[in-house]
This record gives sequence, structure tokens and C-alpha cells, in this order.
Amino acid sequence: MFRDPSWLSVLIILGAVVLSILSTVKERLSSDPNPTNQRVAELQDKRVDGLIDEQEFERRLEFVLDERNARIRAVVETVPGIGDNRSKAIAREYDDLEDLRESDRERLESVPDIGEQRAENVLERVRE
Repeated sequence: MFRDPSWLSVLIILGAVVLSILSTVKERLSSDPNPTNQRVAELQDKRVDGLIDEQEFERRLEFVLDERNARIRAVVETVPGIGDNRSKAIAREYDDLEDLRESDRERLESVPDIGEQRAENVLERVRE
């Protein structure tokens, strides 16, 4: 059975396919899709490269790891026109999602780069 060269070729090809699949699975499992972990890694790289000092690293890390900020940002970033910088600014202004829900439009408009329409859209989203 295995003396036939065609079987040997099939086994070699099958082995190569299995190794390729295992390699792909390992690569996907080892990559971390968690945005928080990616942000922490980016901060570490900036610190190592000397782009930010230790104090700035700790300040930014505290913000990234703060769970309340993550919840606020996760909700408001689903609003069109609210990206990374605007969601960070909103998260800095409010204590938690409940605080944001209870906010009036004027307070939200006082956040840098949040105008009347964006404020209305954000409040509509968090009050759904």
C-alpha cells in the first residue's frame, strides 16, 4: 500500500496541508483582538521608544485600563462622527454611563469638538 509512489505523494501533500492549517490556527489564537490590550501594547512601545515619559505612560495607562472609560467609549463610539479622540474626551467628562444618560445637551456640548448635533446623537444612543 505505501510502496506505491502515488500514496506517498498524497501523504506528503496531506501532511503539508495539516501543518499549514495548524500554523494558521496558532497564529490566529496568538494574536490578541482585544482593543484594550492593543492600546496597552502601543503605550509600552511608545515608552520604550522614548516617545513618552514614565509619568505620561502611567497617566495614559490608567485611562486605558479604567473600566468606566471603556464602557462609555464603547457606547459612544457607535455614534457616527464619534471616534477615538471624541470618545476619550466624553469619557473624561463623565463619571459613568448613568452620569452621561442624565446629562443635558449643553454639558455634553461643552466637551471639545462635540457640537449640538453630535451631542443629541450621543444622548439619543445612551438613552436607548
